Amino acid sequence: MMITVYFTLKDLDNLESGITVPGLPLLYRGRILGLIKRALEAGSEEYKRELYTGHVPKHFSFSVYPMGGHTTEKVKVRIKPVLEVETYAIKSKTGVYRLMISTADPFFAVILESGLINMKRHKTVFPFSVDNYMTVDGVKLGIEIDKITMTERKEIGEHVRFKTLSPLFLNDKNRQPVLYSDTRFEEVLNEVSQYKMERFFNRKLLKPLQIEQLTMKQKAVQIVEVKESKPVLKLLCSDGFITLKGHKDDLNLLYRMGLGMKTGYGFGMVEVA
Repeated sequence: MMITVYFTLKDLDNLESGITVPGLPLLYRGRILGLIKRALEAGSEEYKRELYTGHVPKHFSFSVYPMGGHTTEKVKVRIKPVLEVETYAIKSKTGVYRLMISTADPFFAVILESGLINMKRHKTVFPFSVDNYMTVDGVKLGIEIDKITMTERKEIGEHVRFKTLSPLFLNDKNRQPVLYSDTRFEEVLNEVSQYKMERFFNRKLLKPLQIEQLTMKQKAVQIVEVKESKPVLKLLCSDGFITLKGHKDDLNLLYRMGLGMKTGYGFGMVEVA
């Protein structure tokens, strides 16, 4: 299933003013995940609590795109009371952003959609900025939901070319990045996919994944980890096109929940190219 959320950014201190606000900072992943968690909670507190008990992979992925083109601007984001970092923000030319959430679990999709509809009905503005955390150029940003749709993702066969909508992240057992140029890329992708199948569907891959073609580039993605000694981490990822061969049931599930690791944190979402 695919849930698409169209949203705009607001100044939390001036919700009715209509003043221009900064764009969405590239450090957005943690706060977009916060929006998803809030919506799940609005749909079912019990389900959200069960889903986020323990450190386990998630069966969904997401990506965010500005609608109607965008500009890029330098901004300062406050990630701790006494720490600001300089990064970039994407500013939609229409003021509208599109959040796409793909999942292999229809129940998750129903709960999430219900919560999002509830937030929209009550005109809930989700705080991207909380107190002085994640303010952008001193502005406290909020996310206002404009429109929500839910559609089924199309079925695919045993051979597919994917385009990444959010970069694909893989680590080895020593927590070292495994990029598309690494000879272990196929092996590690299979290991991670196998673990997901066992964790969510109580079975192994029906066929090993075979990579037939890679047209990718390295991409560094910044994320905020305030509990780490370095609060802004840079993850090395692979971004572009990947052609896979495997069992169609495996590929359809991976297509829906995302490829690789940290899919529930906005990595590994793919579309059929």
